[in-house]
Amino acid sequence: MAKKSSDSNGKNGKGRRVEKRVPIAFRVADAPKLAFANHLIVQHDPSCFYLWFFEALPPMLLGSEEEVAKQLESIETIPAQCAARVVIPANKMQSFVDVLTGNLTKYKASIEKQQRQKSSE
Repeated sequence: MAKKSSDSNGKNGKGRRVEKRVPIAFRVADAPKLAFANHLIVQHDPSCFYLWFFEALPPMLLGSEEEVAKQLESIETIPAQCAARVVIPANKMQSFVDVLTGNLTKYKASIEKQQRQKSSE
């Protein structure tokens, strides 16, 4: 729910604040961009958190052992492409963390259940 508010001035000149809760209608494009991210950078300032999601893929190394070793020696960095950048208001960050924590807990429980089922077979 989102709050919509406005100030109104009555005949007596006294303003009063009017608020109404309005539901948010979440919409997703037919084919939203899907990005893979295996690295994350988080920065913040007093009002927002900035989440930078990066994809860093290992280089393709081909050839004999000696050729691969030579290729490895020449690598100085592995590029990480920014896949997405998300800005979260500071006052929403705790609920964002809570949602992620709750989902991670459910995920771990599901994986543990699957492992127990496999080991009992």
